[in-house]
Amino acid sequence: MRNTPATRLSGILEQERRAILSGDFARLPQLIEAKERLTSAPLDLSREDAAALQQAAQQNQRLLSASLRGVRSALNRLQQIDEGVRGYTGYDRNGQATSIRRSEGNVERRA
Repeated sequence: MRNTPATRLSGILEQERRAILSGDFARLPQLIEAKERLTSAPLDLSREDAAALQQAAQQNQRLLSASLRGVRSALNRLQQIDEGVRGYTGYDRNGQATSIRRSEGNVERRA
């Protein structure tokens, strides 16, 4: 395989895909910078190369979007757990919302 801009960009996109799948998001800025350097000048791509690169970039975008949804979901769940630890909202016998909070327990230490 020749070392063309298309093959270099394909390699970067593959590295990006592996980084996303492995959760190595700290590596992404470096890969983005490499893509920007490579694409700063017009690339002379065949129709097939352009289609393959576009497909790889779109796949990476879908993976990033899915990762972001996962992170948001995890954050939401952590917030729910935190709220549950602190208390919750219940309803009294008249159907009125009432906040039920966990009281701060006092622990007495004895020697």
